[in-house]
Amino acid sequence: MHMKKIEYRKVMDKVGGGIIKFRVPIIILTAVLLVLSVFGIMKTTINSDIMSYLPEGTDTYDGSQFLHSNFNIQSNSVYAVKGEDMTDNEIKIAVDNIKEIDHVTNVLWKKSMGQEINFLKGGSDATKEIEKLFVKDGNYILMITMDVGASTDEAGEALSQINKELDSIEAEYVSGGTAPTSRKVYDDAISELPIYMIVAVVLVLLVLFLVSANYLEPLVFMLTMGVSIAINMGTNFFFPEVSIITFCAASILQLALAMDYSIFLTQIYSEERAKGLPMKGAMVSAIGTTLNTVFASALTTMGGFAAFFVMSFTLGADLGGVLLKGIGLAMLTVVILQPCLLILLSKPMAKLNHKKVLNFKFKAVAKFSVRHRIVIVVLFSMILIPAFIGQYFLPLSYLNFLPKTEGDPALVTAVQDMSNQLFLVTPASETSIEKNVAFVDTLRAIPGVSGVSGYYAFLPAEAIGDDGYFIAKYDSLQETVREKGTIYEMGKEKGYITEDGYTLYMIAMTKDYNIESQEAEDMLQAVRSAARAAFAEEWEAGKPCYITGVLQAVSEFREITPRDFRWITIISVLVIFAVLLISFRNFIYPFLLVLLIELGTWINFSLSTIFGQSLNFLAYIVVGAIQLGATVDYAILVTNKYRAIRKEGKDPLMAAYESGTSCTMSILTSASILVLACASVTIISSNAVIKEVTMMCMRGAVISTVLVLFVLPSLLACTSRLRTRALAAGGMHNLTKGFLRMVNGELHESSLVAKARLRIKKRSLLNPGERVEDLDTRGLVIIQPKKGYRFNSDSVILANLVDAKEGEKVYDLGCGSGIIGLLVAAKRKAKVVGVEIQPTLASMAKRSVLANRYDERMQVIEGDVRETASLFPQGDADVVVINPPYFKEGSGEVSHDEMKAIARHEITLTLEEELAAADHLLKVGGEAYFVFPASREKEFNEQAAAKGFALVEKTYLTASEQKPAESFIAKLRKGVQGAETVERTLVTKDEAGRMSEAVLSLYRS
Repeated sequence: MHMKKIEYRKVMDKVGGGIIKFRVPIIILTAVLLVLSVFGIMKTTINSDIMSYLPEGTDTYDGSQFLHSNFNIQSNSVYAVKGEDMTDNEIKIAVDNIKEIDHVTNVLWKKSMGQEINFLKGGSDATKEIEKLFVKDGNYILMITMDVGASTDEAGEALSQINKELDSIEAEYVSGGTAPTSRKVYDDAISELPIYMIVAVVLVLLVLFLVSANYLEPLVFMLTMGVSIAINMGTNFFFPEVSIITFCAASILQLALAMDYSIFLTQIYSEERAKGLPMKGAMVSAIGTTLNTVFASALTTMGGFAAFFVMSFTLGADLGGVLLKGIGLAMLTVVILQPCLLILLSKPMAKLNHKKVLNFKFKAVAKFSVRHRIVIVVLFSMILIPAFIGQYFLPLSYLNFLPKTEGDPALVTAVQDMSNQLFLVTPASETSIEKNVAFVDTLRAIPGVSGVSGYYAFLPAEAIGDDGYFIAKYDSLQETVREKGTIYEMGKEKGYITEDGYTLYMIAMTKDYNIESQEAEDMLQAVRSAARAAFAEEWEAGKPCYITGVLQAVSEFREITPRDFRWITIISVLVIFAVLLISFRNFIYPFLLVLLIELGTWINFSLSTIFGQSLNFLAYIVVGAIQLGATVDYAILVTNKYRAIRKEGKDPLMAAYESGTSCTMSILTSASILVLACASVTIISSNAVIKEVTMMCMRGAVISTVLVLFVLPSLLACTSRLRTRALAAGGMHNLTKGFLRMVNGELHESSLVAKARLRIKKRSLLNPGERVEDLDTRGLVIIQPKKGYRFNSDSVILANLVDAKEGEKVYDLGCGSGIIGLLVAAKRKAKVVGVEIQPTLASMAKRSVLANRYDERMQVIEGDVRETASLFPQGDADVVVINPPYFKEGSGEVSHDEMKAIARHEITLTLEEELAAADHLLKVGGEAYFVFPASREKEFNEQAAAKGFALVEKTYLTASEQKPAESFIAKLRKGVQGAETVERTLVTKDEAGRMSEAVLSLYRS
């Protein structure tokens, strides 16, 4: 395993090195891809007809295909034209012109069969029946069929021409049907997409600026994601088509879900730089680490999207394919393009660092979760079943993705009445004329049917002769009528009957029925049963009836949805569980994590059930998988941290607590980006599917975040071998008490820090060019420069090695901003006097003392250490601490910053003068602590001995056991001779370049 890691690192070093080496060509290639992507986006075919995604084998799909191949109908439009101030002749002129428009196959209106029917017996009554169907409240109804798909550009152009014809007669009209609806869905979505993308980008940038430590980083993140989104949208050109929902939702989901990858790379790069690695070396290392971690994270997200391919509703494969491609491209742009951008912008970025504005820990939440873990786990178990059941009672809607028809209420009602129609194709023959006429009467008698149009529906019953010919209104016309052929032949000639012997009926549903209601479903089934009964012989002979239309689609949506939801849930859970199982090599963690996030999806759906909110069936199908794939990463992050802390030897309770608090900001950042990006769409988009998908993802992210931060620590605290730990601690009660003691102390320190910061603000203790640092111990803060001289780890280690007793007097010579004195005063409860020659640093130290309310424990004197004899009484100190300048004057490069120069070089103070000051201040037996460079060890030893100090202890500081010591801390004792020197080595860094556990334990002591 170790060898595999080494080989992987070698490969990744080569890959990373190649990326850095060819960064300019990569950026140029990316620019070229962006240009090509713009053309790809423009050429991508977008389908806004949602019903076209019903799978083969459904009645809607098969019926639509049959209409296309036999009646040359692929889409339809229904126009309601205001009858006021309109004449039949004006409408006829418009209708005749509309029939000539490309792709229009037929136009039905009140006069469609007027001439032919008027010559037939009973023709006047039939004409009146037709007018009832095509005239509503005095308004004209035009039913237009086209031979192109509803969402095609050709259909859009045809609609534009139809509108022009109606505008030319100054008609007031409202349109509906599949073609106008698809066009409106398309136009609304395309016009809204740039608006909510801009809003999302602004909101996400705001979050990134608040949580990042550099002003340019958020722009780099956004540029990286923007490139991946543009390329993803551009490469959709290679698909036959993408749905309008996919086109609009995929980009925002990609931004929200993949931004973590970009942030992670930069964090790792910063950590590598902090270890001392050069810029390019740090980036090479960061690329390998990022690819390894991000790939695992992307797999869980992609696992949720991969499940969409099992949907029988083919929109799932459409959305899943684009999202899978998007996540893959996001991962590639992060590990290939972003390193190039960071290297390219390294100089300006170095000048634009700032302190993070937000850095939450939620320590009280984690403490509560671990302390009350049993209660929380019990509640977690109890809520599983109700939440699981609640989702199944969620009311679903199937057509609310269609835009609302706007205009004159009477016209809108007429359009809706005729748009919610069924297309029914039945067999027709010379011998089935009476059967079809009787069938029409059966249809009209079905509750909910408001009208039936079609060849046999328009024929007057008394005009049908026994010999298959029409009966003329007048005997003198009978021969003329017979010359036109039989009823069946005339139907074929006019195009109402196909060559294969089929005829088409259009059945309108009453406006009193909601298309998603049970009454509408009952009407559909009654029509189906009537057709089956009337044409049973033909059906058995291989000539079935075909039924399609909006009402049929709703019925099939209702049938398909539970099955698709079930399979998507199963597949997404299994895929993600498998990925986690491989990652953790443990059954319990994958089980708990998937169960926790699944609970989040159940709660999400159950909330809609509780509040009586219906949910679009598409949102219902896909949201669960998106929420699971997107937010399980939160749980993985906490669990990985928990396991790492456990490996350090900490007990399960403390590990659960620290894993929760340390991951809080990462989770909140990721969740905030997802929530705000989705919120922009939810608020702005008018497309119900897109709106509800993003709304549910937004709410799901909040729920998952709460569960991960509040419930997961409880679960983790209960999964490890608590019994062994409890026995070692003297029982479970003592283990919990020990945990609470540590956490309460930590929370108390956080409270002290908050109070100190408030004190600084109220008393105006912070000057321009300064910043406040949290020392992460004893609730201390310190004021120091934003740039220039700042304390280092040697100061912290030195302070923690000082062995002063409570109440003893300690002098901190050259105290700088007061770091050593504050730590000694806090940890040893000693009386500290700080001496600093530089007015600026002395002022900072004084204000730090006031900020921490340590004015009774520490005072700061602005003075020269060389004048110690005149400033302070002899033998006044029990302990003297000095972090002196390391370099002799004239050696090494002197900083241009005066504060840093004086702190590092012996400009105002030499080693001999420091020892003289310590000798004056210390009582006999008193101790002096120095930190000094190892390169001057011999000089230090000789001068200390010359001053009469005994070197009783020496601690060498090294970053690694394999490296020589860089410095040492010497403990001198005054007036003691012949003391033996105890030597030890303190390794300050671990293998990852972070502060070692030995130093951390000193710091926490």
